[in-house]
Amino acid sequence: DTNRWNPFKKVPILNWYIMAEILGPFLVALSFFTIIYMSMALQKMVGLFVGKGVDFFRLLDYFGYLLGNTLPSTIPMACLMSGIMAAGRLSGDSEITAMRSAGVSFTRIYANFLIFGFLTAMVVGYLNFYVAPENTRKMNEFNSWIAAYNPMLAVTPGQFSGDQTQK
Repeated sequence: DTNRWNPFKKVPILNWYIMAEILGPFLVALSFFTIIYMSMALQKMVGLFVGKGVDFFRLLDYFGYLLGNTLPSTIPMACLMSGIMAAGRLSGDSEITAMRSAGVSFTRIYANFLIFGFLTAMVVGYLNFYVAPENTRKMNEFNSWIAAYNPMLAVTPGQFSGDQTQK
């Protein structure tokens, strides 16, 4: 049926183009920052999996919870990086000059950046207020399970089980 309502049909091609310019660097920066933040947790998880015999799927579950708690920190950094990179590339290739000479206002060009930032802020808000509390609870359950599964897994060098680091 060609008469069906489609909200994306009215969006100009220029807006889709600018969003695509933002999205590519965003995904790359998000992957980079998330991997950096998660590297220490991944090291601990590999040690539990290989050295202690903890089930791989239980660790994968824990990794998902940890990822949900990490994304609210990495999404804003990736959003900033992608905005800078997209605006720099559009400017460096004189595409902004071409748009301006075609009569497109700066407001219309940079509104796409604001819309992208607003959408990512909504995702971060959802992750912070709805996903993070549940993930933290599940991570605490996993840590309790580790202590019950094998109490020696909870002990790390320089610590007593359940205490803070001793000097």
